[in-house]
Amino acid sequence: MGDEFGEDDSVLADLGKWRVQIRRDFDNLFQPPSGVPPPGEHDFRIHTDPTAKIPHRQPYQMTQSERNEFEVQIKKLLEKGWVTDSHSRYVAPIIFVKKPDTTL
Repeated sequence: MGDEFGEDDSVLADLGKWRVQIRRDFDNLFQPPSGVPPPGEHDFRIHTDPTAKIPHRQPYQMTQSERNEFEVQIKKLLEKGWVTDSHSRYVAPIIFVKKPDTTL
């Protein structure tokens, strides 16, 4: 059975084998990250003025379920090594969006 490009089942079967072979040959590329990348020649840093006054704004209110989910997510990211502790004086807001099944 062909499609609009004239490929038949044998071509599609060969394509499937090719994908499997590529996945095997480059298995290390298909693994989840195991931590942050090693330091590079040009690491990105934001240099701030240590004498500048930090803008003060009220933090967003979090419900208890949002706070619990935040703690779970941060713990997972730290354990996997995808994030590291920050000693910055600045913070960024966290906004949760409910999934269609109403979980965070």
